[in-house]
Amino acid sequence: MQKRIPAFLTGFLLLTVFGIQQSSAQYCVPDYYTGTGSGDYCDGFELGDISNFTGPGLDYNDYTDLSTLLIPGLSYTLTIYNCPSYTEYYAVWIDWDQNEIFATSEKLGGADIIISAGGTGTITFTVPVTAVSGTTRLRLRCVYYPPGAISACATTYSYGEVEDYSVFIPTPTDYNVGVTDIDMETACGLGMENITVTVTNIGEESVSDFDISYYYDDPVSGLSGTVTEAYAGSPIPSFGSVDYTFTTPADLSNVGDYTLWAFTSMDLDTVPADDTTFVTFTNIPVISTFPYFEDFEEGTAGWTQYGISSSWELGSPSAAIISGAPPATPGSENSWATNVDGNYNSYETSYVESPCMDFSSLVLPYMELDIWWDTYAFNDGAQLEYSTDAGATWTLLGDIGTGDNWYTTYGYSLGYDPMIPGYEPGWVGSGGGWKTAHHDIAFLAGESSVKIRIKFASTWYPIYNGIAFDNILIQDPLPDDVAVTAFASPMSA
Repeated sequence: MQKRIPAFLTGFLLLTVFGIQQSSAQYCVPDYYTGTGSGDYCDGFELGDISNFTGPGLDYNDYTDLSTLLIPGLSYTLTIYNCPSYTEYYAVWIDWDQNEIFATSEKLGGADIIISAGGTGTITFTVPVTAVSGTTRLRLRCVYYPPGAISACATTYSYGEVEDYSVFIPTPTDYNVGVTDIDMETACGLGMENITVTVTNIGEESVSDFDISYYYDDPVSGLSGTVTEAYAGSPIPSFGSVDYTFTTPADLSNVGDYTLWAFTSMDLDTVPADDTTFVTFTNIPVISTFPYFEDFEEGTAGWTQYGISSSWELGSPSAAIISGAPPATPGSENSWATNVDGNYNSYETSYVESPCMDFSSLVLPYMELDIWWDTYAFNDGAQLEYSTDAGATWTLLGDIGTGDNWYTTYGYSLGYDPMIPGYEPGWVGSGGGWKTAHHDIAFLAGESSVKIRIKFASTWYPIYNGIAFDNILIQDPLPDDVAVTAFASPMSA
């Protein structure tokens, strides 16, 4: 899900209203002895308009052509996605006073953060009301176990990466009100939904006389009409915010991807560039009939693949090791595989994710899948994760041996779990052919927004085929089904 100022506003209005030009500041250029060469890097970074997933690259990367708007007095949360191989330390600065120096006081959150291999970290910060207006620079730095607090300019670290971005600080005005957030996200089985937005007064005078509007792009019918309502609440003070729920709901019942825009309209507002926010989300179809069996012969069946350097394909496996259909379905033409006729990618962190499933009718469900793995031993591998909140959060299912053919050993690229402590388990190494994996999921009975996904992660040695899976089965035990004899607890990720 993304929440940001629309591109046509940030690209056109900011240029015309504020006269933005590319920052030409002469900032220090840090360096490393080794840098990203051993697998130490930032996999991705998100803040407002900026959503940049690059994998391993140069030691220093100038991404200042990527920019986002930050409003003085408002709070923001940035997200950092760490590399799959090592725990790394991170620091982020913004040059609020535009003096071309990243001061200690400009380090966001006031301290470095630590992110485990394959993990994510966040920093929440408030833009100072004293921030100088205009375009300035944000620096993100990744360092493998620094000897002290991370420096923005040091050239003596061994491993890591630096990424620079641009941010724009608007000029304060008397009247400036806009929508800064929309309370809508990907969910299962959406219908007629109330739309709630956050309206923020970014100006220096209180405001109350303005309109609020929304419209959306429907995956089937296209652009909706615009709903406009007059704000009738109490005056909003300078840098104050209120939540507003439209009296007219939105029909989001069509399955697929949506974009919804919300904006304010006020005659005295002289800064239209920050009036609008939009959000992208998906209405996910819901499977509620069981037993559920999917062999993918008719296509993806609502399963989707995504991730960093993803090599997932749906087709007939014909690689050097992983080749042919599962024995249970010898005529099968479709299985999910990391490159159906070759090897997976280096530094890959990728997923194949199911539609939503409503387990309200299930009592003691279990799941099975046919799976074949061929990966770099003790390093690369696959896991199965589940979600009970439509994919907002994920938990690793099981451990080595908690089900039939369930995981083989621990994989370096799968990430480090301090709760074990150690690297996480998965299907790692050589499977030797198709296997039917079976695991109890009785603890999910009654959940209405379940999703499952196969995760694959690799390091730097992509000379193996990877993983293939097929024939997903989810059901309660049949009357003569004696396979389920014990209930295993899920393993937290």
